[in-house]
Amino acid sequence: MKKNLLIAVLIGVVISSCKKDISVSDQTVISTAKDQLSVSAGNTILIVKTIAGMRDSTGPTLVDGTGKDARFKAPLGIYLANTGNLYVADSKNNAIRKVTTDGTVTTLVNPAITAAHFSEPNAVGLYDDGSLAVVDKYDGGGRVSVFKPDGLFDYHDLIRSSLLGLAWDPFTKSFYEGTDFGPPFIHRVGSYYQGYGIDFNKLTYHLPSDYDGRFDSPYYTPRGFFFGFNNIIYMILSDPESLKGDMFKILRDGTPSHIYTDLKFKNVTSIVANHDSRSIYIVDNGAIKVIVNGKLQYITGPNPKHHDSRDGVGTNADVYAYSLALSKDENTLYFTDLNANAVRKVILRLHSN
Repeated sequence: MKKNLLIAVLIGVVISSCKKDISVSDQTVISTAKDQLSVSAGNTILIVKTIAGMRDSTGPTLVDGTGKDARFKAPLGIYLANTGNLYVADSKNNAIRKVTTDGTVTTLVNPAITAAHFSEPNAVGLYDDGSLAVVDKYDGGGRVSVFKPDGLFDYHDLIRSSLLGLAWDPFTKSFYEGTDFGPPFIHRVGSYYQGYGIDFNKLTYHLPSDYDGRFDSPYYTPRGFFFGFNNIIYMILSDPESLKGDMFKILRDGTPSHIYTDLKFKNVTSIVANHDSRSIYIVDNGAIKVIVNGKLQYITGPNPKHHDSRDGVGTNADVYAYSLALSKDENTLYFTDLNANAVRKVILRLHSN
C-alpha cells in the first residue's frame, strides 16, 4: 500500500510540473502544529517582466535611460515610494537610482550625495517627507546616511560592523537597520536611538552557534526583517558563514516565537509581507517564494535550463532576485535581479499592469 501511494504521489508531482503557467513547489512538508509549515504547489499565473536594465551589456554600467537603455551594476536594495517611483541601491556603481512608473531611470545627484562618496550601497529608503536614507560600506564597517528633501545632508551613523538592509516601521514612521555584529539586533535610524532585539530569556528554541560562546547569545544576523501592520516584526536569523536561517516573529517587547520550524532557509536576502501579514514573500538563494495560508509556494527563480534572465510566466522565467518591494494594491512584486543587472517585477494578479 505504501509503495502504491508513493508511486501515485510521484506521478502527481510529475503531472503538476508539466502543466504550463503553474508555479512549482519545493518538497512537501506537512505539520499540524500552530505556525508550522505545509509546502505545496501554487496554481496562480505569475508573470515576470523586466522594467529597466539589461543583462550582459557592454560599455558603461552607469547609464540613465528608459527600459533596456538603462544600465545597472549589481543592484541590491529597492524601495517603493508613495509616488510609485522605485529607489534602487546600485551597489557596484556606488549610486542611488530612481525608476519612474514608465521605467525611466535617473541617477540621484546633488552636492551632498556626491560628497558622501557611497561605497557599495546595499539599501535605500524614502521617508514620508521625502528624506532619503542610504546604507553603504564605510571604513571596514557600515554607514547609514540621511539626506533632507532639499538635498542637504541631515544625519549619518557609523557602525563598526556591516549594516544589513532597511525596513520601514509604519507605526514609528522610521527606518530600522540590521547589524551583523553580536546578538541579533536592529535599531532605528536617526539621532534618537531605539532598538529591537530578541530577548533570549523568552526564547524556548535555541539557535545553534559555531562561534565557541564568544557572545552571551548566538552569533546570528538578521538577514531579512519586516515590520508588519499587525505590529509584529518578522525576521530571518542566519548563520553568517553558512547563511542558513530560521524565521521568527518578534513582539515589541522582544518576545520571540520561532515560526515555520519545518522550513530551513538557505540564503535569505529580503522579506516583505502584505497588509494582514498572511502572505509573507521572501527571497531565498535568488528564488522568490511566498508563505500564504500556512503553505510555501515557489513563485519564480533561477531557471535550470536557461541562464539568460528571460522574462516569462512563473518558472519559465529566469530570475536571481535580491530585494523585494510589494505594491500597495498587493498586485505586484518589484525586485532587483543581480544576474540581470535589472529592476524587474512579478505580476501577482492578471488585472495588474
